[in-house]
Amino acid sequence: MNLNRFNDALRSLPRPGGHGYHPRLLGVANTGIRAGIPPEDIAAAIRAHTPTGGRLVPDREIETAVLKASNDAPGGRRPTAHHWKSVGTC
Repeated sequence: MNLNRFNDALRSLPRPGGHGYHPRLLGVANTGIRAGIPPEDIAAAIRAHTPTGGRLVPDREIETAVLKASNDAPGGRRPTAHHWKSVGTC
């Protein structure tokens, strides 16, 4: 069930550039953490589902949101992005 919520959240990401992408990004990351998805997989899925828009979304923006979601979760996993492979091309 939580995986379905994560997939729904991914599909609901607005395009970047003044359409609410940045605030929604943390919500999607939180949903992924609650679903038990590894942080690096959440970041890769967000990158893959980020629509093209008015600005390029740097990997660091996605990684920061996923790290915050992970750190804020009960019993936070506290992963570090330097262990991840690059999630995209930005």
